Amino acid sequence: MRVKVFLFPEYIHLDRVEFGSPTLWQILKEQGIELEEMRWGGTLDSLPKDEPVLVRGSSMMACSWKELAHHCRKPGHFVFYDDQLVQHNGELASGGMEIVLINWLKKNKFIQ
Repeated sequence: MRVKVFLFPEYIHLDRVEFGSPTLWQILKEQGIELEEMRWGGTLDSLPKDEPVLVRGSSMMACSWKELAHHCRKPGHFVFYDDQLVQHNGELASGGMEIVLINWLKKNKFIQ
């Protein structure tokens, strides 16, 4: 199954996700998930509104972590930054990513 991952800024690519997010990368590999690299412009309106996707946040984005988390909640995006989960309140959490990611993949029917 393919899942879109939205990356920002332009110099961030899938190899950076693999290096910076080894826990996320390993979970996706173990579940047979292939990532489709997509771009977002660092603004909330550049993210999709009609499908759940993975979104890698950035310290260079034009919004706060809290704004990003709030915006991504309705379409059901999974938001991360390196190996940290971006929680609904915008705080970064180092633990618990595996459970949340597996549940997100199941909820959105990317895995059984």
